[in-house]
Amino acid sequence: MIGYFEGIEAERGIAWRLKDSSILRRFVSFALDEDTPDHSTISRTRRPTAHVRFDKTPPKPNRHAVSLLSVLL
Repeated sequence: MIGYFEGIEAERGIAWRLKDSSILRRFVSFALDEDTPDHSTISRTRRPTAHVRFDKTPPKPNRHAVSLLSVLL
């Protein structure tokens, strides 16, 4: 989220911005005297689904749930 709202795409830039900004530290619950994560940690956590493989297709929606949803909307 920080990269998106701050307009920063690189993990190193996000790490630097987080280390530099007391407002962002507060947003992600880091104390001022606490070390912020390294760019490599940010890189690992930004792309957790890159290695996930889906073996099954998603189940078909339940027709009762679909009809209920259409009534609610």
